[in-house]
Amino acid sequence: MQISKKQYKIIRIVSISLLGLVLIGGAIAYTKREALLNTAIKKAISKADKEYDLELKIESAGFVGLSSVSFKNITVVPRGRDSLARILNFRVGVKLFPLILGDIKLSEIKLDRGIVNLVKRDSVSNFDFIFRKKKSDEPEEKTEMDLGRLANSLINQLLYKIPDDMDIRDFEIKFRDDSGSVSLFTRSATIDDGNVNSTILVNRNESVWHVEGTVDPGDKQLDLKLFADNKKVELPYLEKRFGLKLNFDTAMTEMRGVNRSGSQLEVNGSWRVKNLLVNHSRIAGNDIIVPDASLDADMVFGKNFVAIDSTSTIHLKNIQIHPFIKYTLSPSKIYELKLHTEELDAQEIMNSFPKGLFESLDGIQVAGKLQYNLDFYLDSQNPDSV
Repeated sequence: MQISKKQYKIIRIVSISLLGLVLIGGAIAYTKREALLNTAIKKAISKADKEYDLELKIESAGFVGLSSVSFKNITVVPRGRDSLARILNFRVGVKLFPLILGDIKLSEIKLDRGIVNLVKRDSVSNFDFIFRKKKSDEPEEKTEMDLGRLANSLINQLLYKIPDDMDIRDFEIKFRDDSGSVSLFTRSATIDDGNVNSTILVNRNESVWHVEGTVDPGDKQLDLKLFADNKKVELPYLEKRFGLKLNFDTAMTEMRGVNRSGSQLEVNGSWRVKNLLVNHSRIAGNDIIVPDASLDADMVFGKNFVAIDSTSTIHLKNIQIHPFIKYTLSPSKIYELKLHTEELDAQEIMNSFPKGLFESLDGIQVAGKLQYNLDFYLDSQNPDSV
């Protein structure tokens, strides 16, 4: 189809007019942006007070550059409770083009000197507002849950909040309850060109943790590992509070990709831990040691189910297991579990069991080949058919 000179002229005039309107609107918004920011802050302060009983204070706020906002002296105090947060300097930037399309994607985060103080005494805490229902006179409208859509939304919201550039200095998260306390002091945490580096002091001088790796929110990929300087990663608070001793040399997580196909969401990733030690009286009377374990998982989220596909693989020392796990919500709750292995050397299987889990098997010598298959299916409305 050919466009006549007259039609071309009309299209050109309309396009230039629309562009002019956008530029004029942008210019007006730019000149009024400080006023718009102050209005937004006032609304946030009012909402925090009315809906969450929080006293939010911001000493000053202003734009830096085209799309970044800088805040100074932010404090958050729940009414009648211990102070929750205090941040001296905070700067956040958003990407303009996604913002025009309605998505808030962060371009930068800078934080200098801050503290989040979580306190729980008996059944009262200064963070229980997180779990409160919003104050509303209108009855809640019940909608059918779509697990695929929910998972997609949560993953996007998480990835959108990972900035291209991040620089956090001297930021502490403290937790105290009747049984003890934990302090995680981030000396530095940076994201530079997708590279993640951080140094975290646990209880100030108890140990030093590091999170390192890469992130690429645009391609929905990340590859991170957690380890400690010259010792294992461990939180003594877990043993004091729950009687659980847990430590490891290195923990790694990787998200290789996220794909949506119709109503289903597929997430491909892996988790790995080295030299894991677990000790709890309800599991075994001694330390359980797992030298090397990993899971390559293909997860599927559908409208009414979540599953780990049979293409997934559990690696436990020298053996590989292919699991299939599925939980269906409706019309009835259905639980499915399948495990499959290829033909394996029997001695390799015995050698791959975590040390301390089955004391009677330690040091046992066997010969031959084994293959294992499990098929479990339970419909909660028909339990006799299991």
